Amino acid sequence: GDSRPVATVASNTASSAALDDIRDAWDERETDGPSELRLKIDRFLRLYPEDGAIDLVHVFYAELLLEQHDLNGATRELAFAQAPKKFSTAPREGTTNNFYLVAQAHLLRLLGKSAEAFELLRPLAGKIVDGQVFELFQEEIALDAVAARHDYEAIAYMDSWLRNADEDNREAARSEIPKALASMPSDVLENSLRAMRSSQATSGYGAEIQRLIGTRLAEVAVATGNTRLANWLVDPSAGGAPAVLDSDAGLIVSELATRHH
Repeated sequence: GDSRPVATVASNTASSAALDDIRDAWDERETDGPSELRLKIDRFLRLYPEDGAIDLVHVFYAELLLEQHDLNGATRELAFAQAPKKFSTAPREGTTNNFYLVAQAHLLRLLGKSAEAFELLRPLAGKIVDGQVFELFQEEIALDAVAARHDYEAIAYMDSWLRNADEDNREAARSEIPKALASMPSDVLENSLRAMRSSQATSGYGAEIQRLIGTRLAEVAVATGNTRLANWLVDPSAGGAPAVLDSDAGLIVSELATRHH
């Protein structure tokens, strides 16, 4: 979907087309691999060193390097994006600034400073209009919240990530979120799912996050032989969650629940 605002102004038609090429290659990087994107970024930096969009391109580069775990390279690109530009007195415009903060948070998290990363991004919630930056923000703030042990907020951000992701990004969410849930205390997950189930009409949580939490709790119940949890999970009248378990988890938990009745 083309939900990008036109605020980051490339200085001329050629550099504007080159920036569009970078944005397109960014969206295709999972399919085409990163080298195509890297070539387009290198070309832009070489041809348009004083362009109005140069900071944004440095941030794209930094985020690409972070995805490849090149922390030194990413640090360098973020420093370029932040350096005062002799040819520009204008403050950095919204999209570039927001993207810079998301990349900075990603770097902090990889450096083991998740609490700082989370505090950096928290004020941006609800303020990002650029589609590509928003997608990265959703993922980053969810992972920061998990790593910084803001468990209940993390679940809310994971839900938002799942519900707002496009098809490509949703696959990333579906592989990352179960790992994150597995690192959380099971009482937090149970409390969250209870709250979601008891106020289903009003809680506004998506079905998918409920299913993932239910599935994780099913694993916990089976691994620990927790019949109380198993019974709750399969009992709709107790506000349990049979509807949110995937079929495999549902079967296993049902067996555990009935075995001890």
